[in-house]
Amino acid sequence: MLCKGKSEVASAFARVAFAGRDGWGKIEISQLKDTDPNELAFMFGALEGFAFHNEILSLFQNIDSILFEGVQEDLKEYVYDFVSKNLEFVETEKYNSDLMTNQKALFDGLVFGYGKASTYDTALTKQQLWLISMLSEVRDLINLYTKDKTVQEYDLADKYFLNGRGITILKLVYGNQELFLGQNVWSSYSQLVKLHRTYYFLNQKQNEENKNDIRVPFMSMSGYPGVLGSGDEFFTLSNGIGIAGNHYDIIYSQNENQTYSISEKGFPFWMRIMSANIQILLNNSFNKHFYIENQSSAGQIVADNIMQNPLSIGNVQLIVVDYNKFKTFKRKNGNQQQTQYRIIKQMNKLTNSTAWLIETVPYDEPKSKQNSFHSKLSNTSQNQIKRNEQQSYTGEDIQMLDISDILQDNMSFALTSIPSSELAYQRAGYNDYVQKDSVNKSLHQFKLFLFGRIEDNTTQFNSVINFRAKIIENEQKKVHDIEGFKYLIRYNDYSSDTESISPSREPSSKKDKYRDPCYSISPRCELRKIEKQAIAIGAIDAKVTSWLMMQDTNFISQLGPTLSHQLPHYNVTQLDSLSHFAHNGVPEEIDKCRWIQRDWNNSLKISTMSLFVLFASILCLLILIAAVVFFIITFIILLHKERKEMASNIKMYEGIDINVGFQTE
Repeated sequence: MLCKGKSEVASAFARVAFAGRDGWGKIEISQLKDTDPNELAFMFGALEGFAFHNEILSLFQNIDSILFEGVQEDLKEYVYDFVSKNLEFVETEKYNSDLMTNQKALFDGLVFGYGKASTYDTALTKQQLWLISMLSEVRDLINLYTKDKTVQEYDLADKYFLNGRGITILKLVYGNQELFLGQNVWSSYSQLVKLHRTYYFLNQKQNEENKNDIRVPFMSMSGYPGVLGSGDEFFTLSNGIGIAGNHYDIIYSQNENQTYSISEKGFPFWMRIMSANIQILLNNSFNKHFYIENQSSAGQIVADNIMQNPLSIGNVQLIVVDYNKFKTFKRKNGNQQQTQYRIIKQMNKLTNSTAWLIETVPYDEPKSKQNSFHSKLSNTSQNQIKRNEQQSYTGEDIQMLDISDILQDNMSFALTSIPSSELAYQRAGYNDYVQKDSVNKSLHQFKLFLFGRIEDNTTQFNSVINFRAKIIENEQKKVHDIEGFKYLIRYNDYSSDTESISPSREPSSKKDKYRDPCYSISPRCELRKIEKQAIAIGAIDAKVTSWLMMQDTNFISQLGPTLSHQLPHYNVTQLDSLSHFAHNGVPEEIDKCRWIQRDWNNSLKISTMSLFVLFASILCLLILIAAVVFFIITFIILLHKERKEMASNIKMYEGIDINVGFQTE
């Protein structure tokens, strides 16, 4: 038990499994008695920092090596100065929300636990640990203040894939039989250090109200060691809410009059999304066992929380799915251990608020109002989200849309780490960046290929058409079950897919050599061979959930580069010579990149009946053990007594001669 001073941090139960052949580390923490929420959060962080201190150190070393590769020293100093000032703000700020205080306690616990486990040689500073959780914000800072030198196509592609964050796909099966939510993260293979996390929250008030049937609310997520808000942005909540999304980059803009209102005086995204998740989790209006017609929108809660004093960097696009509104059910016989469900209501059409798209928007202001590296605190956090008749919400720094009807009409919806809202697409610099090379037709076509374009539409959200979106549109039609969706989320058929060919290349009889393993749903950029420099970048993990899996708040995941269409296995020894690769703590190989399911019990239940059954079972076991022990002792005593009698009888005949003869006639 970790201790802080003379008192225990918290009373809790934890299970930790270190990364094995599947590549995933696992940590599960549950509260065993009523504890102050901040102490509980502190304990969550402390156990992760203590148990995974080696993995946290490895991740930081890899990130520091790659993130600042080729970055000028003054910019690196500015980034660390920004991180330090942001940490100072968070530590001194008087929070408007108890949940923000809770997230601060989570980080304090991480620092404490890591410090207990690390040695002088392996110690990371508090500032360095804070930088790990602010990875998305730091990437944007570097992009904003790095002059664009990507005039060659492959240089541009490398930058895109190095910073490109991933895809998120929502797929509706024909007849509304199933609703899949999946995410595939792409990045440097240096970040192949991953965790499954499960946090249980015991609500004492709920326990008092209904002592016979209390399901402990919990949250499961994937992420990186030390990155407390996941970093992947993939969460499943025990009350039927699934959240998945990507960060997108602010790319360098040639518009000298446009810059961004960035301030160190704000909350990083990880604090805001974790606060949103806990608020949803402890909200009794979300009940995954019964349908509630007028319950609050999970999307609204997420949007409200991520608007709390943002930094304007580390922008994100999220899909929030309320699986309670997809189908409704109840367990057979009310048995918690049953895994089969009886559907009591199935929607002929998706209802409003089943799925929401939320996208944060960089806040810009005239350059004359800002300093070179530093800028004034924006007032965007004071903006109110306004609802219009199209089930959408708009604000200066957020765009939000109910995509239930769009999903029903198109049967799928995808995010490709390119802004979906026209406002974000322009403010993040994509429109200027794509159009500025219109004279150079080859480069212009290539930028359209990578970053797409915004199609004219009647809503503030539009379709981004790029090579990956086209592949998803073509392949999603083949998905009819979970196996088909797993195939889609890890798809890479670059050797045959025509969408994997850059349009800037002239047709030739040898066009196959222009096919690029980077240009697919699940990239494998290290497999480049001809005319292109291989880089250790690709899709590093995938996560998938569905309505059926969400009944037990489960998801399946696969770590490592895709093996789609018989692509070769990943092996770390083959990547040593590649750029953008540091492999501290990265597994040398992963066991066939198999899909795994979180295998710990995720239906923890506190109830009077279950406790009675538990105690009765223990009592029966003790009685059985006592009976076995009594039988063994009795058997030994009887055996000893029998042997003693035999020895006594033998002793009676000692010293007596017995003659045996035969009488003959």
